[in-house]
Amino acid sequence: MSIITSASFGLERIARETLILLIDSVNSNIVSIQTEWDSLDSELATKRSVAHTPVTIEPIELENFHLGHKPSLIEAPVDKYPNIAVFADRAKTHLDQPDQLHIYLDNMYIELMCRATEDEQTEELEAEELLNRRVLRTVDAVNNTILSDRTLNGLVQEIPNPPDASISDVFLRSERVGTGKMWFWQGARIEYQVTKPSTFV
Repeated sequence: MSIITSASFGLERIARETLILLIDSVNSNIVSIQTEWDSLDSELATKRSVAHTPVTIEPIELENFHLGHKPSLIEAPVDKYPNIAVFADRAKTHLDQPDQLHIYLDNMYIELMCRATEDEQTEELEAEELLNRRVLRTVDAVNNTILSDRTLNGLVQEIPNPPDASISDVFLRSERVGTGKMWFWQGARIEYQVTKPSTFV
C-alpha cells in the first residue's frame, strides 16, 4: 500500500527513505562541497597571510549510516565517525485538511557527528577549526542531498519549508576511556517538516 494513501503517520517510512537517499548521494555531495570550498579556503588563507591547508571532508562509511535516534554514538569508537542518524518522531495535523484525506506535517531529523585529531593540526589550521569546517560542510552536503529530491524518492508530496539546523559545541575525549590519542568531536542536527497525506481509517 502506498504511504500516501495509507492511514499511517509515515514516520518510520519517511526516515527510512531519507536514509536511503543519503546513502545513495551524500558522499558525492561531500566531494562537490569540498571542491567548492577549496578555492574559498585558499582566498581566506591569503587574507590571513598563512599557508593554505586543504580541508578534507571525510565521507560517511556505509556502516555509519543509522536509522533511528542514536545518542549512544557520542561514546562510539573512533571508526564509527563520521556518522549520520535519521529519525522522525512527531506527526502534527496540518491546518489545511481537504476532503477524504488527513494531512500531517511529520518532523524528521538528521543528526551527524564529525571528528578531527590533534595530529591533523598544522601551524595554519587548528584541529578545532578543521573540525568546525568539516561539520558545517557536511551539513550543507546533507541538506543539498535532501533538497535535491523533496519527495524523498516519490514517497511523499513534498518538504514544503526550508529546514532548521543547529551545531553543537566541540568536545574532546581520548580514543579509548582514559587512554590513547585525543580527538575532537562535534555534531549537528537538521530538522525538516515533511507533508504526508493520510486516508481516513
